[in-house]
Amino acid sequence: MSESGQDSGPPSSATSVKAKAEMRRWVDRWKVVGPLLEAERWARLLASSDAELRQQSQDLLALWQPGVAGDDGEAIVLQQRTFARLRAREKV
Repeated sequence: MSESGQDSGPPSSATSVKAKAEMRRWVDRWKVVGPLLEAERWARLLASSDAELRQQSQDLLALWQPGVAGDDGEAIVLQQRTFARLRAREKV
């Protein structure tokens, strides 16, 4: 955007070509790295004990609603009910 707050128009073709090339490089790298990271994630999950997995789940829920002690997912159930009602309204 320019100083006036208006778009200055489409990017130059050189910028566009450069951006597309960079995106292609990023996608090509991700094609290699993505499966490696996914394999590592599964290896860590399989190596974790049930107690560790429960604690990780509780830690994740605590991040979502840190002020509620002992909430082991009840609020997520309420959230999903809200989403279901919204979906039902969209169908009407």
